[in-house]
Amino acid sequence: FSSIRGEYQPSDLSDYNKVRIRYRAEGREFSLQLQNRQAWYLPNYKKLLSPTDFEWKVSEFDLLSFDQYQVGRRTGAKISTEDLKKIIRLGIITEEKREGSFRFELDYIEFI
Repeated sequence: FSSIRGEYQPSDLSDYNKVRIRYRAEGREFSLQLQNRQAWYLPNYKKLLSPTDFEWKVSEFDLLSFDQYQVGRRTGAKISTEDLKKIIRLGIITEEKREGSFRFELDYIEFI
């Protein structure tokens, strides 16, 4: 898999309702990832970002709709307001565990 992630930095996102992302992608499915724990094997939260044939797309998601994953598997839980108070890192990660080329460009991520 491939990923790009920000530095660890405590962030309280509980005052926001949505996240908006403008991106373009091809060759893979990606996820926007929110982490509130440093260890890779502990749960994190994701929203899938579909390929766009490398055309710009704006997607908007309710923050409380992010699904919880642990070691790549959905747990069935959703992110909570308490979890949103403790976000420490934001990232983009490929979802498909296979070789091959892909492209991904990010214009912005904003919390509203």
